[in-house]
Amino acid sequence: MERQQSEECTNALSLTKDERTNAGRDLPKACSRFTAQSIRAAITTRRVKNQKRFAFAMRVAERSASTQLRNMKE
Repeated sequence: MERQQSEECTNALSLTKDERTNAGRDLPKACSRFTAQSIRAAITTRRVKNQKRFAFAMRVAERSASTQLRNMKE
């Protein structure tokens, strides 16, 4: 299950900027389920070619997901 989520998130991050914009809320939803441990595991796998970009995108997705949750509660 976690591996599937990891792949979902990796696939979402590999989209072009326009595709990500069109996908809208899907990226934060897919990524917000990740724990810090699974993010680190995903970054250390060899399948991720650009690790720094992936790590940055994950942090952005986590931040936007938590912001969305906060906005929903208000």
